[in-house]
Amino acid sequence: MNPRGWRWCGLCLAVLAAAMAGQALEAQAQTKKPEWAYAFDVSCRKFGEIPFGKDTKRWGFEVDRDPNTGYGVYVNQVGNVGVANNFGGITAPVKDSKAPTWVYGLDLKARKPGEDKFTDKTKTWGLEVFFDNNSNTWLYVVENGNYAVAPAKVSGVDKALEKPKDCKGLHSFDLKCRRGGEKKWDEKTAIYGVEVLQDPNNNNLIYITDIGTIAVVPWAEEVKSEAKGWEWLHGQDLQSRKVGEDDFGEKTKKFGIEIFRDTNNGNLIYLSETGHLAVLPGEKDLQAPTKDPKNAKFKHGLDLRCRQAGQDSFGPDTPVFAIEIYDEPNTNSVLYLSNTGAIAGVNKK
Repeated sequence: MNPRGWRWCGLCLAVLAAAMAGQALEAQAQTKKPEWAYAFDVSCRKFGEIPFGKDTKRWGFEVDRDPNTGYGVYVNQVGNVGVANNFGGITAPVKDSKAPTWVYGLDLKARKPGEDKFTDKTKTWGLEVFFDNNSNTWLYVVENGNYAVAPAKVSGVDKALEKPKDCKGLHSFDLKCRRGGEKKWDEKTAIYGVEVLQDPNNNNLIYITDIGTIAVVPWAEEVKSEAKGWEWLHGQDLQSRKVGEDDFGEKTKKFGIEIFRDTNNGNLIYLSETGHLAVLPGEKDLQAPTKDPKNAKFKHGLDLRCRQAGQDSFGPDTPVFAIEIYDEPNTNSVLYLSNTGAIAGVNKK
């Protein structure tokens, strides 16, 4: 099978809509407030921008500890979200926190849906790789402000690599995602091209789309070059309130989420209708499609502030982003969904 081809093949597709009226108020009454841990600014060059300069785009980040789960939650100034499950021993705020260490830069090409070969017209995305020594977490930042975090297997990185190795392209595919409330795929359903690469500098796997969204997952096994494909598991409709919206209602935004398995390695791909994605290690023997999938269960919501790069203090104009947290029982994962449509997740312990 062409790894960029489709495998819907008569699957019985059904959108799962959670009936949540009243759940938010009940859950929020028991929700602990987020604990601000630390903040930092990082720079990311555009493709073709060789040295960092005064015009290099900078992005502001805030990191909070979610005491309801124990996870670390990264949010940046445009509302993208990342989650790290290695915050168990971290006390917020972090005393004498350090800015992430820049380690190396990458230029990655990502084909559009239906684009079988790389050409001179294929979009190339510039991204920077940092190491967050406060939590031993890798941070990959794309030039457009999208980013991903992944727990590191090393302890502390304090300097840049002198000669970083180029990433190895492994396989690619095109994935569709319906909008919230849509039950069927049609000619208007959004399609995203996804490239999968191995970063030999730390053996992370990078998933990057043609629109510059990204997910990163640690990988311990030997990476094989044979390209297989993907399988669709099921879909979810996840509601996302605006900041200040206390409960779910008829007008609450629903984001469509599709869940796939990368059959090359068993990784689970969570794709939002906005093209944002999360990737988590998964079980290779999960049935595809999921038999009798269960609705995601709403756990709690958080409102997280993030200052713009260079902004020292919080103020009335500081952006606030609403984050909803769900249990996804079919894949034993926890998902964090921003009201921007950005998504991140961790495997449940």
